[in-house]
Amino acid sequence: ELSGGYILKVDKTTAGGVIAWYSPYQAQAPSNESIGLQLHDPELPELHPSQLNYIQTYFTDWEDALVSSDFTDPVLGYRKFIDVPSFIDFFLVNEVSKNVDGYRISSFFYKERFSEGNKLVAGPLWDFNIALGNANYCAGGSTSGWAKDFNSICGGGLQVPFWWSKLLMDSTYANLTHCRWLALRQ
Repeated sequence: ELSGGYILKVDKTTAGGVIAWYSPYQAQAPSNESIGLQLHDPELPELHPSQLNYIQTYFTDWEDALVSSDFTDPVLGYRKFIDVPSFIDFFLVNEVSKNVDGYRISSFFYKERFSEGNKLVAGPLWDFNIALGNANYCAGGSTSGWAKDFNSICGGGLQVPFWWSKLLMDSTYANLTHCRWLALRQ
């Protein structure tokens, strides 16, 4: 268990994963797929209903803030819920590697304890076996385009959640992403 909090994931259920809840929001357009969230640690059967309610409410409150008209507000918006640098690094690694599974499968998040920051953290990064041009479908071998735009390239199946494109609509977040990219390029 990372940082003593809840570990969530967006992933396929073929390996025995169980959807704990579905987001009230659809995946990124043009998709109309549901976003299923799984609990990785502790697993769903081990969780008390109040614990499930806590993490589901926290996550949904973040999504609500993200879709609100105040989403860029530092106090009312999404920033109070997430560790922004971890989301930026998660994004950059998935984009640099053109990870076909990125964002929509094998995406982990963990919720820090209050004493550790009390935020939702993107990561750990995992599952890059068909990244870096190793996928011969859905433009996975192309060196141009964005992995976050998977839903426009490949329909059906598990789709990229709306979070990633929505975050980039915030000029502060986009600028921080650009600055991080420049720092890493050094």
